[in-house]
Amino acid sequence: MFFGRVSFDNLTGPNTNPIKPFSIPVFGVSYIDRQRNLAFDYSRAATKRLTMETMFSITRTTPSFVDNKPNRSRSEVQRQSL
Repeated sequence: MFFGRVSFDNLTGPNTNPIKPFSIPVFGVSYIDRQRNLAFDYSRAATKRLTMETMFSITRTTPSFVDNKPNRSRSEVQRQSL
């Protein structure tokens, strides 16, 4: 018997600390995560009591973190620090 599976998952969202469930989501880190998974399975019955099985899987994930703070010029930062 042969089995194969391909899955795609695109995750986005703020990543907050799971230990602190009441944390403010504004302070979380925004991310985009593209996940790909490929799996194969081959099994056969050699005898009545013996089954042989081979499994193979590859998972690829490419996370990227997005800066959700606006870019400010140097003069704006200096004015706010005064």
